[in-house]
Amino acid sequence: MIIIKKKKNFLKILKKKCLIYFFANWCFSCLEVKKNIYKIEKKTNIIFLSLNIDYFNEIITFLNIRNIPCILINNKIKNFLVGNINFKKLVLKIFLTI
Repeated sequence: MIIIKKKKNFLKILKKKCLIYFFANWCFSCLEVKKNIYKIEKKTNIIFLSLNIDYFNEIITFLNIRNIPCILINNKIKNFLVGNINFKKLVLKIFLTI
């Protein structure tokens, strides 16, 4: 998982196909989803980018993210996955969308 640390980097990435994982360190559900993301990364060549919402309020507002954990797939708002996403649902959604 690649951690995004600068807004400038995020804006470049947003123009490409990717999976972006929005989280917060204080969010228990985020930790559970993160475990599933690591499983997917180990078994596939898919790389997730992660963004801590506590440091990017402007981006969170721009993308209208209201809940976490949240995964943006291929930069399409309609493909947001929100909440405590189980492993099977996460894998299905990713492979049906990519």
